[in-house]
Amino acid sequence: MDKSEEVNTLTEKIWQLKGEKKDSLQLKKLITSKNKMCEAYSDMNGEELLKLKQDCK
Repeated sequence: MDKSEEVNTLTEKIWQLKGEKKDSLQLKKLITSKNKMCEAYSDMNGEELLKLKQDCK
């Protein structure tokens, strides 16, 4: 969730034309990192995800 929020924040900054070249490079790294991190969860169904959430509490 945090990675998605970081990607969204940086994307919004760039869309508002307030970003710099380094922001674009950072965005590319964040998207790659987020995709790697979330890949394992993309094929899980709702029950599996709820179980993982409960296990984290």
